[in-house]
Amino acid sequence: MIIFGSSLRHKVLAEGEFFCPNCKTRRAYKHKRASRFFSVYFIPVVPIGKAGEYVECQGCGLKFETAVLEIDGPARAHILQDERELAKQINSLPERLRAGTPIEYALRDLTAAGLDVDVAQKMLDTYAGQNCKSCTTCGLTYVHNVDVCSECGGSL
Repeated sequence: MIIFGSSLRHKVLAEGEFFCPNCKTRRAYKHKRASRFFSVYFIPVVPIGKAGEYVECQGCGLKFETAVLEIDGPARAHILQDERELAKQINSLPERLRAGTPIEYALRDLTAAGLDVDVAQKMLDTYAGQNCKSCTTCGLTYVHNVDVCSECGGSL
């Protein structure tokens, strides 16, 4: 018994970087061509035609028409700066709270950097916990280990 049929083989034509519509950022890609082969015992033997070309995102793995390479995507310079500022605010949050930054100021900084207010509030609730202290003079709120208000200098 002879087993035969057809199969696809994929050949990389080019590699580079493009704006992936799925990832919404620049990613590495592979420009590939699919060719149909006559196969005997699952081994491609004779090419019988081209099935087409496509671009494969190396980040998400999705495949796109080659026209996607013509899309520039949004200007990333200001977006990257905003993302860096937000990352800086999030990554330094626990340290800033322990160092005496009022919770209200931390919320202001997170939302100014682009974080949704509800997400910022949940993040602050997680880091600050339930044992917060409030300044009786100016009303600002601090994490439990802070003893002096950084705004008015009053004791907590």
